[in-house]
Amino acid sequence: MNRPSRKKLQSRTNTFSDETIDLLFSHIMANDVVAHDSALPDRVPVIFSDQDIHSAYCLARELFIRRLDIELLYTLVLNIAVTGDLEVVEQRAFKDARAILTGCLLMPPLSCMIQRELNNFQTL
Repeated sequence: MNRPSRKKLQSRTNTFSDETIDLLFSHIMANDVVAHDSALPDRVPVIFSDQDIHSAYCLARELFIRRLDIELLYTLVLNIAVTGDLEVVEQRAFKDARAILTGCLLMPPLSCMIQRELNNFQTL
């Protein structure tokens, strides 16, 4: 199966501004704390409209496409597998990539709230 290139994917995105993507990433990083004893809730309450959820997933998808360097992540994982360790700069890059992946998969309600806040800010 042929996958579209990153360039082609990026041309289909850019629905959100760089500022919005940066804000989402900064919120993800602010809440990116490793807690080994944490667990997902049994039930996630649905407090957002279908449009809010759709918009959140679109925002998360854009963060993934525009900010995650898959080749770098592959190299970092390979380095961990081979050497068991990363240099300090590589550790930061790996943490950022992991945060993006986690944010894109688990935090769309956060992006709903961010988008709502941006909308409120823009109407002031």
